[in-house]
Amino acid sequence: MKALYISRAGLPAYQKYFLEKPITVILVSICEAIIYDFIGRSKLFTREGIDGLSSEDLEKLRNRKSYQMDKKIKLIEELNLLQTSDPNVYDHLGKLVTLRNRIHIQNENQNLERDEKDAFTVPRRVEAEKMVELLTKRLGTLYPRPPHIVMSQFIEDFELPWRAHF
Repeated sequence: MKALYISRAGLPAYQKYFLEKPITVILVSICEAIIYDFIGRSKLFTREGIDGLSSEDLEKLRNRKSYQMDKKIKLIEELNLLQTSDPNVYDHLGKLVTLRNRIHIQNENQNLERDEKDAFTVPRRVEAEKMVELLTKRLGTLYPRPPHIVMSQFIEDFELPWRAHF
C-alpha cells in the first residue's frame, strides 16, 4: 500500500488518477479481509470468545452462513458491531464493495459510471481510506484480540500510508 501511495505522490497531477483504481480496490479488499477475519475469530476462538461481544451476538456470528460480502455486511449491521453514530456506514461499505467489484471492465449492471476514471475517483478512494480506518479502529477498540494473540508473530501493526482521517 505504502509503495502505491509513494508512487502516486511522485506522479504529475494529470497521471495520478491511474492509481485510483488499484489503490481503491486494495483498500476495499482490506475492508473485506478485516470483516472476514472478525467473523472468523468468532468461529475459531471458541473458548475465549471475543471481548466486548455478547454471547448472543457471538452465537449469531458463529452460526450464520455469510459467504458473500453483502451478507457479511448485513450481519454486522444487524448486530451493529461498529456501534457508530453514522446510520449510513453499512450502506457506504456496501457501495464500496460494489465499486471494488467493478475491478473488471464489465459494468453489466450499470451500477457505476461507464468510464473507469469517473468510477474510481479521489473522493471514493478517500471514502475507502476512511472505511479501513473505521473498521480497524472500531473493531480493534470494541473487540480487542486476546493479549497472547496481539503479542504473537501473526499480528503486526498496520501503518496507514495516508494522513489519518479520524
